[in-house]
Amino acid sequence: MYIFKVVILFILQILLLVCAGEGSPFKFESPQLTITSNGDKSSRNAADYLYYHLKKRIQNRTTFQVKRSDQINHQGVNTVYLELVPDLDSDYEIRNETNRLSIYGREYATLCWISYLLIDHFSNFHQLNVADLPPNYLNFNSHKGHFAMQYREPHLPSNLNADYAGILLTKATDRDWGIWGHNLKCVFGNSIPTNSYALVDGKRINEQYCFSAQETYNAISSYIRDQYGDGTKGPAHFMIAPNDNDFVCTCNDCQKKGNTKTSATAAVGDLLNRLAQEFPKHYFFTLAYRSTAEAPKRRLMENVGAFVSTIDLPKTAV
Repeated sequence: MYIFKVVILFILQILLLVCAGEGSPFKFESPQLTITSNGDKSSRNAADYLYYHLKKRIQNRTTFQVKRSDQINHQGVNTVYLELVPDLDSDYEIRNETNRLSIYGREYATLCWISYLLIDHFSNFHQLNVADLPPNYLNFNSHKGHFAMQYREPHLPSNLNADYAGILLTKATDRDWGIWGHNLKCVFGNSIPTNSYALVDGKRINEQYCFSAQETYNAISSYIRDQYGDGTKGPAHFMIAPNDNDFVCTCNDCQKKGNTKTSATAAVGDLLNRLAQEFPKHYFFTLAYRSTAEAPKRRLMENVGAFVSTIDLPKTAV
């Protein structure tokens, strides 16, 4: 038994020596730090963002020196590397290695959010002003992160502050929705094509839209592409909903898609799917309300959803 214990201790010592030879992970306590990226515009901006917000919080710049550089050779230098990877298979990924902490994000906003958590984590090792930051809850070990909810918008006054919302990685309808509510008119500019108006009882009316008209689709598509791009730099959200009334277009195209005199779900759903196919990185929604209260009979794309109205639900205890 004694010989067995000696052998085990010897093996453990060998393993410890091997691990020591490989080096320890990233040293947060190091007095020197270089922030870098792969040099592309979005990643460079993310690295600049971390550098600016970290450096301005340093209380003693003689004990903690931070530099910013995108030069390739940083061997032996304690380095934080940031990169925007739109096709990343997780929301973010952290790789904690010797002298290098690599942070990858699928969205620019995610890299900014992690930057604040990292700054708070650095405050455990250096004198930093972090009183205005929420406490960090990442250990910054190597791991991949997946958000439980892709859209987070707390109904709090502080969330109306764009800077603070960036720290918390929350969203707001005023900032993050290209189209919200019954506001489809914004896509048409100064004039609405005649065919984009709904045909009701054989007459065009300006109180509602035709969601089958190619002119309607073209206006929405152009608005999205001009104002928000294809979503590569970050997805946006769009509410495609009829005006707040019960009028429904019953032109030939809308009826072929399945519209009835009381339901516009079929034409609206078809339009949503077309937009979702053209812009797979954006998100499209409609309202389960009035003329679109009925669920669609055709399957919607993965980046299409519906908001359920609570207007008919009781507002007091029953």
